[in-house]
Amino acid sequence: MKLFTQNKEQIKTFDDWANIFLGTKKAKHWKEGRSAYSIAVFIMNHNGQA
Repeated sequence: MKLFTQNKEQIKTFDDWANIFLGTKKAKHWKEGRSAYSIAVFIMNHNGQA
């Protein structure tokens, strides 16, 4: 399974995922312990897609 942004850009790395949030109003949610960050860690680093 591949992940894509709403703009159809593929998310390949944790940094790609971070860039979705940083620079937007959602940036405050991008920190360890918050749901957006935790979901990205799970998907990218712990085989969360499986």
